[in-house]
Amino acid sequence: MISVLTLVPLFLLSSGCSTAPKPGEYTARELLAAACPTDFGSASKPRTVQGTVWTKIESKEISGQFPASVRAEYPTRLGVEVTNLIGSPQAWLKIENGKTELKFTAENDKEFGAPRIEQTLGGMPIEFALRLFAGGVPCPEQTKDRDVRVKTSSEGDLEVEERVIRTNEVTTIHYSFTRYAGSPWVKEVRWEKLASNVGRSAKSKLIRMTREEPDSADGAPLKWSVVSEAGEIRVRWKNRGVSGLATKAGR
Repeated sequence: MISVLTLVPLFLLSSGCSTAPKPGEYTARELLAAACPTDFGSASKPRTVQGTVWTKIESKEISGQFPASVRAEYPTRLGVEVTNLIGSPQAWLKIENGKTELKFTAENDKEFGAPRIEQTLGGMPIEFALRLFAGGVPCPEQTKDRDVRVKTSSEGDLEVEERVIRTNEVTTIHYSFTRYAGSPWVKEVRWEKLASNVGRSAKSKLIRMTREEPDSADGAPLKWSVVSEAGEIRVRWKNRGVSGLATKAGR
């Protein structure tokens, strides 16, 4: 097992992303469009991102600092291969058309046990992996079976409540913004799914996401992290290409 490395503190946002929008400057719907653009990617025109990253993972299943290769074709496909520092594979994550496969090497299976699909990779719920590696954030599902309500806070943040009409299951998403290229840019997300069977006061799942250093190619973060009760994962792109646009992100 690779030993757990001490995780470094989050860096401050870069100077190009330092001024937050003023309260009341944007409507709730305008902020939702900035956080969850409708043209982020589609089956006919997928958003393709590929390259290499450094990951810092702390969880029961796997811990340490690892390089990884990534190819995301949002909204249908994701492939992530995590290696150790000498290049030997440690874990694979594959998502294709809604089907997910998370595997460890035989050595890691023996030490930690085979991963379950419902588990996370570090602190990242598998259900968010494709959108996060593609450069996005968790977003509400705006479908006929969901009641989605949005409002702005007194600080200018966006608060979203998504309710599944049939089950009454409620998810809340709190987006905090800064400004990049003259527009609102999500810097932090607090996502929480509330237990539907015992009332809204019971918390069933909570994750926090931080985003830094927007890429000049498309505004996606070159650094992001997710923390939950299951652990945490921090990602820093070394090299990143977006739909044919190459970006050198290594440091």
